[in-house]
Amino acid sequence: QTDEGSKNRVGGVYDRNKCYNSAFWRLLKAYKFEVLCEMIRVRDAIPRGIQELLNYDIDWAVSDKVDSQNTLRRWISSEIREFVKSQKSAATLVDSI
Repeated sequence: QTDEGSKNRVGGVYDRNKCYNSAFWRLLKAYKFEVLCEMIRVRDAIPRGIQELLNYDIDWAVSDKVDSQNTLRRWISSEIREFVKSQKSAATLVDSI
């Protein structure tokens, strides 16, 4: 399903991101090509093993720029609330994290 014209229009992004599988082509109907390849690149950059995760370098300048503390707090709070099923217990647990 790949042709040379689409392969070259994004500078060989097919080769860099290995966007060849059938799931890619299904998702391509919902997203622009460039956005989808960027999503796949980000997904592939996420550490999968515990050792890889512990060795991952965090760019704190980027983290500070996007106000990740408030974003993460809201996400952690919703996940814990779903797990604990108690608003008060979840808030206490989030504060300790």
